Amino acid sequence: MEYTTLGKTGLRVSRMGFGGIPIQKVDAAVTRKLMERLVERGVNYIDTARGYTVSESFLGEALEGGLREKFVLATKSMARTRAEMERDIEISLRNLRTGYRSLAMLVTMLFSRVMMRYQQMSVALNVKLYQGDFHL
Repeated sequence: MEYTTLGKTGLRVSRMGFGGIPIQKVDAAVTRKLMERLVERGVNYIDTARGYTVSESFLGEALEGGLREKFVLATKSMARTRAEMERDIEISLRNLRTGYRSLAMLVTMLFSRVMMRYQQMSVALNVKLYQGDFHL
């Protein structure tokens, strides 16, 4: 397995990671087997999210007994405020049965800002098109 440093975090991660969405379709026992197989293959990065229904809970159960320390664990939240994010972090930590998570992704908040800006630009362009100030 090839590894790289994840940005400025200093975390050494496998170039191939595991996304937590498919875990929704299996049970905790299968999840444990998957995690053991990932360790065997050298995969050490897991990405999940609060919105992936049972993914965090199944991962939490599967990673008990020494497997947690073998992974860089990232999860995401749809939180839009600091209080919501703090609440989601606590829920994620409880679901994942860990005292820490390696990464908390704020991608959704950035994406929301980008989409808001895009919508503002789109409205401005539509106004110009309607007024005849801009021609395609």
